[in-house]
Amino acid sequence: MSGVHESPNQHHPSAKCVFAGDGDMRQGLQQRANQLGVAPATRFLGHHNGQDLVNLHKACDAVCLPSRNEPFGIAALEGWAASKPVVASKNGGPNEFIWHNVTGLKIGNRSRVSPAAGEFIGA
Repeated sequence: MSGVHESPNQHHPSAKCVFAGDGDMRQGLQQRANQLGVAPATRFLGHHNGQDLVNLHKACDAVCLPSRNEPFGIAALEGWAASKPVVASKNGGPNEFIWHNVTGLKIGNRSRVSPAAGEFIGA
C-alpha cells in the first residue's frame, strides 16, 4: 500500500486500485488505505481464480506488482496473457523478464505505483 500514496482519482476520477487475493496482509492493507485516504478508490476482492481471475485481468487497464519480494511474478504473465501492460517493482523475478518501457514499466523499490499505472489508464 505504500506505493499508493495518492489516490488514482487525483488525475483519473473514475480509477480504482483493485486488489485480488487474500492473505495475512489484507486487513492491514485495508486499514492503511483508510489511513492514507485512498480507501474510496480501492477495492479488495479477495481470492479469485480460473475464469474470474481472467475476467479481472481483462477488465483492468494495467496489472501492478509492487511487491517487495516477488519470487517469480506469475501475475505479470497473467496480465500479458490478457494483453495488459505490467507495472512491477525491481524485486525478484519480474525484474529479470520485464524490459522497462518495452514489455512493461519497472518502478524503484520505494516508488509510487499510482503515477506509473496512470500512464495506462484509459489507454
